[in-house]
Amino acid sequence: MDMYGSKEWSDKPNDFLQWCLDIGKESCPMLLTQRIITMNFATLPKLRQTFTQALYNLAANPQCALLLREEVERIVEEYGWTKQALGKMRRVDSFLKETLRYEGVAWLTVERKALKDIKLSDGTFIPKGTHTRVAISGIHHDPDVYDNADVFEPFRFTDLEGDREGNRHHLVAVNPSSVGFGYGKLACPGRFFASVMLKMLLAHTVFSFDVRLNENDPRPKNLVLGHSFLADPKARVMFRRRSDQ
Repeated sequence: MDMYGSKEWSDKPNDFLQWCLDIGKESCPMLLTQRIITMNFATLPKLRQTFTQALYNLAANPQCALLLREEVERIVEEYGWTKQALGKMRRVDSFLKETLRYEGVAWLTVERKALKDIKLSDGTFIPKGTHTRVAISGIHHDPDVYDNADVFEPFRFTDLEGDREGNRHHLVAVNPSSVGFGYGKLACPGRFFASVMLKMLLAHTVFSFDVRLNENDPRPKNLVLGHSFLADPKARVMFRRRSDQ
Protein backbone atom coordinates (compact mmCIF):
# COMPACT_ATOMS: atom_id res chain seq x y z
CA MET A 1 0.00 0.00 0.00
CA ASP A 2 2.86 2.39 0.77
CA MET A 3 4.20 1.82 -2.74
CA TYR A 4 1.08 3.27 -4.40
CA GLY A 5 0.04 5.95 -1.89
CA SER A 6 0.74 9.69 -1.94
CA LYS A 7 3.76 9.50 -4.30
CA GLU A 8 3.43 10.40 -7.97
CA TRP A 9 4.07 7.58 -10.45
CA SER A 10 3.48 6.78 -14.09
CA ASP A 11 -0.18 6.22 -15.11
CA LYS A 12 -1.40 7.00 -11.59
CA PRO A 13 -5.22 6.64 -11.50
CA ASN A 14 -7.55 9.39 -10.35
CA ASP A 15 -10.24 7.35 -8.57
CA PHE A 16 -11.61 6.64 -5.11
CA LEU A 17 -9.24 3.75 -4.44
CA GLN A 18 -6.25 5.93 -5.23
CA TRP A 19 -7.60 8.80 -3.11
CA CYS A 20 -7.82 6.44 -0.13
CA LEU A 21 -4.26 5.25 -0.72
CA ASP A 22 -3.05 8.85 -0.94
CA ILE A 23 -4.73 9.89 2.32
CA GLY A 24 -3.43 6.77 4.04
CA LYS A 25 -6.01 6.41 6.82
CA GLU A 26 -6.60 2.75 6.01
CA SER A 27 -3.56 0.83 7.21
CA CYS A 28 -4.30 -2.55 5.61
CA PRO A 29 -6.20 -4.05 2.65
CA MET A 30 -9.06 -5.19 4.93
CA LEU A 31 -9.79 -1.63 6.14
CA LEU A 32 -9.49 -0.33 2.60
CA THR A 33 -11.97 -2.93 1.38
CA GLN A 34 -14.43 -2.00 4.14
CA ARG A 35 -14.17 1.67 3.14
CA ILE A 36 -14.94 0.88 -0.51
CA ILE A 37 -17.85 -1.41 0.38
CA THR A 38 -19.30 1.34 2.57
CA MET A 39 -19.12 3.76 -0.36
CA ASN A 40 -20.81 1.21 -2.62
CA PHE A 41 -23.69 0.91 -0.16
CA ALA A 42 -24.03 4.70 -0.18
CA THR A 43 -25.14 4.48 -3.82
CA LEU A 44 -27.92 1.97 -3.17
CA PRO A 45 -30.76 4.27 -1.98
CA LYS A 46 -30.72 6.35 -5.17
CA LEU A 47 -30.40 3.23 -7.32
CA ARG A 48 -33.28 1.59 -5.50
CA GLN A 49 -35.51 4.65 -5.75
CA THR A 50 -34.78 5.23 -9.44
CA PHE A 51 -35.40 1.63 -10.42
CA THR A 52 -38.60 1.47 -8.34
CA GLN A 53 -39.86 4.59 -10.11
CA ALA A 54 -38.95 3.02 -13.47
CA LEU A 55 -40.78 -0.17 -12.48
CA TYR A 56 -43.91 1.81 -11.59
CA ASN A 57 -43.70 3.65 -14.92
CA LEU A 58 -43.31 0.37 -16.78
CA ALA A 59 -46.31 -1.14 -14.99
CA ALA A 60 -48.38 1.99 -15.69
CA ASN A 61 -47.34 2.05 -19.36
CA PRO A 62 -47.41 -1.62 -20.45
CA GLN A 63 -47.40 -0.59 -24.12
CA CYS A 64 -43.75 0.40 -23.67
CA ALA A 65 -42.73 -3.12 -22.67
CA LEU A 66 -43.02 -4.50 -26.21
CA LEU A 67 -40.71 -1.84 -27.65
CA LEU A 68 -38.22 -2.26 -24.82
CA ARG A 69 -38.34 -6.06 -25.10
CA GLU A 70 -37.81 -6.01 -28.86
CA GLU A 71 -34.70 -3.89 -28.38
CA VAL A 72 -33.31 -6.04 -25.56
CA GLU A 73 -33.90 -9.36 -27.37
CA ARG A 74 -32.37 -8.08 -30.61
CA ILE A 75 -29.24 -6.68 -28.97
CA VAL A 76 -28.71 -9.56 -26.52
CA GLU A 77 -28.96 -12.06 -29.37
CA GLU A 78 -26.04 -10.31 -31.09
CA TYR A 79 -23.91 -9.13 -28.17
CA GLY A 80 -25.02 -11.25 -25.22
CA TRP A 81 -25.47 -9.85 -21.72
CA THR A 82 -22.43 -7.60 -21.91
CA LYS A 83 -21.57 -4.01 -21.12
CA GLN A 84 -21.32 -3.39 -24.86
CA ALA A 85 -24.89 -4.63 -25.27
CA LEU A 86 -26.16 -2.32 -22.52
CA GLY A 87 -24.51 0.61 -24.27
CA LYS A 88 -26.57 -0.07 -27.37
CA MET A 89 -29.94 -0.23 -25.57
CA ARG A 90 -31.05 3.30 -26.40
CA ARG A 91 -34.73 2.81 -25.56
CA VAL A 92 -33.85 1.32 -22.18
CA ASP A 93 -31.50 4.25 -21.56
CA SER A 94 -34.17 6.80 -22.58
CA PHE A 95 -36.83 5.16 -20.40
CA LEU A 96 -34.56 5.45 -17.35
CA LYS A 97 -33.44 9.00 -18.14
CA GLU A 98 -37.04 10.12 -18.60
CA THR A 99 -37.93 8.47 -15.28
CA LEU A 100 -35.12 10.38 -13.60
CA ARG A 101 -36.29 13.59 -15.27
CA TYR A 102 -40.00 13.21 -14.62
CA GLU A 103 -40.00 11.58 -11.18
CA GLY A 104 -36.55 12.46 -9.89
CA VAL A 105 -35.18 11.62 -6.47
CA ALA A 106 -35.24 15.17 -5.07
CA TRP A 107 -36.46 18.65 -5.90
CA LEU A 108 -33.19 20.21 -4.76
CA THR A 109 -29.71 19.00 -5.65
CA VAL A 110 -26.20 20.12 -6.63
CA GLU A 111 -25.37 21.48 -3.19
CA ARG A 112 -22.48 23.91 -3.05
CA LYS A 113 -20.87 26.17 -0.44
CA ALA A 114 -19.53 29.57 -1.44
CA LEU A 115 -15.87 29.76 -0.42
CA LYS A 116 -15.81 33.50 -1.10
CA ASP A 117 -18.24 36.31 -1.86
CA ILE A 118 -19.72 35.81 -5.33
CA LYS A 119 -21.66 38.19 -7.55
CA LEU A 120 -23.49 36.49 -10.41
CA SER A 121 -23.96 38.00 -13.86
CA ASP A 122 -27.56 38.98 -13.04
CA GLY A 123 -26.42 40.90 -9.95
CA THR A 124 -27.32 38.23 -7.38
CA PHE A 125 -24.92 38.39 -4.43
CA ILE A 126 -23.93 35.20 -2.59
CA PRO A 127 -21.98 35.82 0.64
CA LYS A 128 -19.06 33.62 1.61
CA GLY A 129 -20.19 30.54 3.54
CA THR A 130 -23.65 30.41 1.92
CA HIS A 131 -24.98 26.95 1.01
CA THR A 132 -26.82 26.82 -2.32
CA ARG A 133 -28.82 24.17 -4.17
CA VAL A 134 -30.35 23.89 -7.62
CA ALA A 135 -34.13 23.45 -7.99
CA ILE A 136 -33.86 20.34 -10.13
CA SER A 137 -37.63 19.84 -10.52
CA GLY A 138 -38.00 23.38 -11.80
CA ILE A 139 -35.48 22.66 -14.55
CA HIS A 140 -36.74 19.21 -15.47
CA HIS A 141 -40.36 20.39 -15.69
CA ASP A 142 -39.66 23.71 -17.40
CA PRO A 143 -41.66 23.97 -20.67
CA ASP A 144 -38.94 26.25 -22.05
CA VAL A 145 -36.46 23.39 -21.62
CA TYR A 146 -38.59 20.36 -22.51
CA ASP A 147 -41.60 20.01 -24.80
CA ASN A 148 -44.58 18.58 -22.90
CA ALA A 149 -42.48 18.87 -19.75
CA ASP A 150 -45.29 17.61 -17.49
CA VAL A 151 -45.89 14.48 -19.55
CA PHE A 152 -43.97 11.22 -19.12
CA GLU A 153 -42.62 10.40 -22.59
CA PRO A 154 -40.56 7.21 -22.22
CA PHE A 155 -38.63 7.57 -25.48
CA ARG A 156 -38.18 11.33 -25.34
CA PHE A 157 -34.39 11.12 -25.44
CA THR A 158 -34.27 8.44 -28.13
CA ASP A 159 -36.36 10.76 -30.31
CA LEU A 160 -34.11 13.74 -29.50
CA GLU A 161 -31.01 11.76 -30.46
CA GLY A 162 -32.54 10.39 -33.66
CA ASP A 163 -30.14 8.38 -35.79
CA ARG A 164 -27.08 10.28 -34.62
CA GLU A 165 -24.35 8.45 -32.77
CA GLY A 166 -23.48 10.32 -29.59
CA ASN A 167 -24.07 10.50 -25.88
CA ARG A 168 -25.52 13.97 -25.33
CA HIS A 169 -28.91 12.51 -24.39
CA HIS A 170 -27.69 9.38 -22.60
CA LEU A 171 -28.57 8.65 -18.99
CA VAL A 172 -25.09 9.54 -17.73
CA ALA A 173 -24.87 12.83 -19.64
CA VAL A 174 -24.99 15.98 -17.50
CA ASN A 175 -25.72 19.46 -18.82
CA PRO A 176 -27.68 22.54 -17.66
CA SER A 177 -30.99 20.91 -18.68
CA SER A 178 -30.25 17.50 -17.16
CA VAL A 179 -28.88 17.62 -13.62
CA GLY A 180 -30.16 14.35 -12.16
CA PHE A 181 -26.55 13.35 -11.47
CA GLY A 182 -25.35 16.84 -10.63
CA TYR A 183 -23.38 19.10 -12.93
CA GLY A 184 -19.88 20.28 -13.68
CA LYS A 185 -16.63 18.74 -12.55
CA LEU A 186 -18.28 17.56 -9.31
CA ALA A 187 -21.04 15.61 -11.06
CA CYS A 188 -21.64 12.18 -9.53
CA PRO A 189 -18.62 10.02 -10.42
CA GLY A 190 -20.64 6.86 -9.76
CA ARG A 191 -23.25 7.59 -12.42
CA PHE A 192 -21.59 5.24 -14.91
CA PHE A 193 -21.81 2.33 -12.47
CA ALA A 194 -25.40 3.33 -11.64
CA SER A 195 -26.30 3.43 -15.32
CA VAL A 196 -25.01 -0.10 -15.92
CA MET A 197 -26.90 -1.42 -12.89
CA LEU A 198 -30.18 0.31 -13.80
CA LYS A 199 -30.06 -0.74 -17.44
CA MET A 200 -29.28 -4.34 -16.49
CA LEU A 201 -32.21 -4.41 -14.05
CA LEU A 202 -34.71 -2.91 -16.49
CA ALA A 203 -33.49 -4.98 -19.45
CA HIS A 204 -33.72 -8.22 -17.45
CA THR A 205 -37.19 -7.28 -16.19
CA VAL A 206 -38.71 -6.67 -19.63
CA PHE A 207 -36.86 -9.68 -21.05
CA SER A 208 -38.16 -12.11 -18.42
CA PHE A 209 -41.47 -10.73 -17.11
CA ASP A 210 -44.76 -9.12 -17.98
CA VAL A 211 -45.36 -6.30 -15.52
CA ARG A 212 -48.53 -4.36 -14.78
CA LEU A 213 -50.49 -2.68 -12.05
CA ASN A 214 -53.61 -4.22 -10.61
CA GLU A 215 -56.65 -3.47 -12.78
CA ASN A 216 -57.81 0.17 -12.48
CA ASP A 217 -54.98 1.05 -10.09
CA PRO A 218 -53.39 4.44 -10.90
CA ARG A 219 -49.66 4.94 -11.09
CA PRO A 220 -48.45 5.10 -7.45
CA LYS A 221 -47.88 8.65 -6.24
CA ASN A 222 -44.56 9.78 -4.83
CA LEU A 223 -44.00 10.59 -1.20
CA VAL A 224 -42.17 13.79 -0.25
CA LEU A 225 -39.69 13.69 2.61
CA GLY A 226 -37.88 16.99 3.10
CA HIS A 227 -36.39 17.76 -0.31
CA SER A 228 -36.49 14.11 -1.42
CA PHE A 229 -39.03 12.21 -3.51
CA LEU A 230 -39.68 8.62 -2.48
CA ALA A 231 -41.41 5.87 -4.44
CA ASP A 232 -44.45 4.63 -2.53
CA PRO A 233 -43.12 1.62 -0.57
CA LYS A 234 -46.63 0.16 -0.16
CA ALA A 235 -47.54 0.11 -3.85
CA ARG A 236 -48.05 -3.27 -5.51
CA VAL A 237 -46.89 -4.37 -8.95
CA MET A 238 -47.89 -7.65 -10.60
CA PHE A 239 -45.23 -9.84 -12.24
CA ARG A 240 -45.76 -12.82 -14.52
CA ARG A 241 -42.83 -14.77 -15.91
CA ARG A 242 -43.03 -14.98 -19.68
CA SER A 243 -44.01 -18.45 -20.81
CA ASP A 244 -41.38 -18.49 -23.56
CA GLN A 245 -38.54 -17.80 -21.12
